[in-house]
Amino acid sequence: MSEETNTFSTKPWPLLRNVVVDFMNEGMSKHNVHGFGEFDVTHARKLMKDYENEKGEKLSFTSFVLHCIAQAVDENKIMHAIRKKKELILFDDVDVATIVEKDVKGRKFPQNYIIRSANKKTYRQIHEEIRAAQSDLTSPKANKAFMRLLSLPQWMRKFSWNYLRKHPAKKKEIIGTIGVSSIGMFTKEMGWALPITPTTLTFTLGGVYKKAVPRKDKTNEYITEDRLCFTMTVDHDIVDGGPAARFVVRLAEILDKAECLGNL
Repeated sequence: MSEETNTFSTKPWPLLRNVVVDFMNEGMSKHNVHGFGEFDVTHARKLMKDYENEKGEKLSFTSFVLHCIAQAVDENKIMHAIRKKKELILFDDVDVATIVEKDVKGRKFPQNYIIRSANKKTYRQIHEEIRAAQSDLTSPKANKAFMRLLSLPQWMRKFSWNYLRKHPAKKKEIIGTIGVSSIGMFTKEMGWALPITPTTLTFTLGGVYKKAVPRKDKTNEYITEDRLCFTMTVDHDIVDGGPAARFVVRLAEILDKAECLGNL
């Protein structure tokens, strides 16, 4: 084989990728189960489109879904419980970890961002907080202590995760209490993802697509709805199927009514 066929280039391994490695390892240690489904978001998207046409402001759909999830968790605190030995810690605040993509000098930087006390914030507050995080043109950097931690061998970094398991409040501070990942921002097609996640509850949002469904009045007519694909991942050690199913039903109601969009 000639040397020309073996040509290649190299680049250094980014230390921040160790965060992903550690999250994957922690997620693999959990007994996660996944549910796939769709939410009807026709009414919400119409309200947002009408608002944009009237006010000239484009509202964040991801912020809307995130707000609704936080409200549903607020009513069903078991969904974000954190285990500490023989106890389950149910925090009053729902801290939502999500990804904010920043455009810095033409380059895209995905950055983890935690919305604190999302269950106590209005849709408008969450919308503006995410917009502010996106428009922050500061190049994403980690502090020196954190970078030193990431530079340690993996077996040493595991001690940090052992510490977080014993200290739920610190775990909440570092990774939030639930996760929401919106891959749908990159596609308009239907689709679902299967995440590996360290939180008790994680929603992975897919695309929104048009779907013909029978009218609810049971006539022979069909209507077109906007359907949001989602994957719900829960730690089965903490959440059983019944509570998870009831939670999804309640979340579907909150999304369908879209009451948070009524008084913008």
